[in-house]
Amino acid sequence: MGQANADTAIRATLTNVQPSLVLTCGFAGGLNPKYRVGEILFDADDSILSQRLLLNSAHRATFHCTDTIATTSEAKHALHLQTGADAVEMESGIIRRLCAEKRIPSATIRIISDGVNDSLPIDFAKFLTAEKKVHVPSLALHVLMRPARLIALLKFHHSLRRLAAKLAHALITALPAGSHP
Repeated sequence: MGQANADTAIRATLTNVQPSLVLTCGFAGGLNPKYRVGEILFDADDSILSQRLLLNSAHRATFHCTDTIATTSEAKHALHLQTGADAVEMESGIIRRLCAEKRIPSATIRIISDGVNDSLPIDFAKFLTAEKKVHVPSLALHVLMRPARLIALLKFHHSLRRLAAKLAHALITALPAGSHP
């Protein structure tokens, strides 16, 4: 999670391999009210991939890459006003910039996990280490001390699993045959 971790990972990977296309996929917080939870947004260098995504009901969009989790509806509304972006995420900006430097086509493909009017069930930022990893014991203690948060967190987790499956299906459908396992 986060730009520093993405920078380290992509640099290490690109020293060992020269991919023909890099995809950065996952969840994003919605910033633009026209996009709802479950909608797939993308920005891609590859025109064939773009066309295949459009045919599969994905939407061309702009992303704001940040190092902080937008946990509240208020924060997301402010980011939309500040950036004009359609969605917020934490890794794609650095990955795509490094790919562009190496002239490797890339794409950001994200599914909206929480809309602009949705606050996350927990302020996950409070439980991140300096390395942008969730400190599980602190999060678990927080949730155990607040049972209502546990129910909200479980609902969010269930939603994320469903959304991940939807994104995976869209990727399998959009990628050319033979380019995925």
